[in-house]
Amino acid sequence: MIRRVPGQAPQVSGATRCGGFVATSGLVAPSALKGTPADFRTQTESVFEVLAETLDGLGATVRDVMHLTAYLTDRAHAQEWNTLFAAQWPSEPPARTTVVQQLLPVYADIEISAVAWVES
Repeated sequence: MIRRVPGQAPQVSGATRCGGFVATSGLVAPSALKGTPADFRTQTESVFEVLAETLDGLGATVRDVMHLTAYLTDRAHAQEWNTLFAAQWPSEPPARTTVVQQLLPVYADIEISAVAWVES
């Protein structure tokens, strides 16, 4: 099963589900896709909303996330990322990887992909 994400390129699946596994593509804030600058906190909170909506469309929630990869454009955002991540998952957080690199959407400061598990 494939779920599309509004604003994402048509050749990209926003997420796929196979059995109990749900995997998302890299998700960015809608403002970044529209070329509208926004601060890191605003973008991150927006990506969390897109993540929740994307997972929901495939029968999962953010509480089902097993692993999350975050791509940041600036190492200076690392502490704020840690704070926002902890607020999203105050207990039983998923395993995670954080990478600093350039992102394709020019206005994106963060991109998140996730793998979730839900009972089939």
